[in-house]
Amino acid sequence: MVLFQGPATVDRLREEILGVRYREATDTFCRLVTEEDRPLKNMIKEAIAAASPYVQVPSHMMRLPTGEMRGVNYDHTILGWRGAISLMRELGDSRGILPSVQAMWYVPQGLNVWEQVICEFPGHYARDGEQCNRKFPGPDEHVNRFDGPAWNPPKIYFKDHEPIEGGSVEDRLGRMSWAIAEGDKAEAYGLFLGLAKDPANRHRLKDAILFSGIIDLQDTIRWRNTGIIVRPGATISFAAMPGTSRGQRRRPRRADRVILAGPLDRDRVDKDVRTIDRAFMELVRPPDDGRARGCVSRAGHSMDGGDERGFAGAWVVCAWEPRATGRG
Repeated sequence: MVLFQGPATVDRLREEILGVRYREATDTFCRLVTEEDRPLKNMIKEAIAAASPYVQVPSHMMRLPTGEMRGVNYDHTILGWRGAISLMRELGDSRGILPSVQAMWYVPQGLNVWEQVICEFPGHYARDGEQCNRKFPGPDEHVNRFDGPAWNPPKIYFKDHEPIEGGSVEDRLGRMSWAIAEGDKAEAYGLFLGLAKDPANRHRLKDAILFSGIIDLQDTIRWRNTGIIVRPGATISFAAMPGTSRGQRRRPRRADRVILAGPLDRDRVDKDVRTIDRAFMELVRPPDDGRARGCVSRAGHSMDGGDERGFAGAWVVCAWEPRATGRG
C-alpha cells in the first residue's frame, strides 16, 4: 500500500531523510526499488550517502550541567545497514529487501545525535532515550514533537575532505593508523581517500581499517563501547558494495559519502578526558590495606562497588575502611 502520493525519486528520499520524516522515507525507499526498479544496493548507498554528513558528533564526551561526563556516540544505524547487507545474501529473492527496510526506518531518526541528546533535534535518541517531549512538550500534548519532522536542518560537524596523496604507501598507511589512534579523523579520512584511489592498495587498506577496530582495546572494554569495534567492518562492507568507486562519472563524491558514514575516528574518549579520568582513579584508589566506601560524586551519585566510570569531570569524595587482616 502506498502511504504517500507523488513520484518516488532519489531527491525526494534525501529530503525525507534530512527532514526526519522516517515513515515517508521508508515508503519512498520501498517504492524506488519495487515500482521504479532501482537496484536495491544503489538505493542503500543513496540513503547512506544522504545521512552520512549528519551522523558525526563534535565530541564523544559531553559535559552535563551536573559537571559529570556522558558518552555521545555516532549513530548506530550504520551497523543496521551492515547487517542488512549481510542478510540480503542469505534471504535472497523478494525477501532480500526486508532487512534494508528495517535499516531504512531508523536512518532519518539517527541524525545529529548531539542535538538529540540536548533535545534540540528530533529522532529516536531524543524521543525514546532522553524523553525530550516530557521536558519540552509541544503545543499538542497528544503529539510527540521529537518523533519528527525536524524543525531545523541537521548540522554538519565533519565536512568532506580532499584525498591526501603525498608520500609512499607505507608512510601513508602508518600516518593513517596513527591519526585513527589519535582521533584525528580529518587526516585519517584524507589518507584513506588517497590510498583507496589506487586499487592495488585496497587489500592493505582493508587490513589497516579492520585492525583499527582493536588498536585501543583497553579503552573499548573499559568504556563498554563495542560498537567501535564493528564500525570499521561496516566501513569495509560499504566500500565492497558494487559500484562504490571514486571513479564514477555521474556522482564522483558519492563513494566518499558512503565511507564517511563509517567514520575513521576511533577515539571513543577524548584524550584530555581520559587523562582527567586516570588522575581521578589514582586519587580515589584505596591504599593497600583499605577499600573505598561512601564514594559520592558532585552530583550526589553513589560510586560504591568499584564503579570507576563517570569520575572524569566530577568531584569525588571517598572514605576508606581498613581491610580485615584475619588476625585475632
